[in-house]
Amino acid sequence: MYQKATVMENLDEFTREVVKRLEFQNICLSENIVADRARFAEIYQSI
Repeated sequence: MYQKATVMENLDEFTREVVKRLEFQNICLSENIVADRARFAEIYQSI
């Protein structure tokens, strides 16, 4: 959560865009991994 810049620079362009749309902090603090995975996959496929 505290290394956002480092994490973001190490992601490929599509994954980085998905993380931006889902918001990095929301991903880090989320407690619903199943829903997050589903939403991530949905956005990734749309890109």
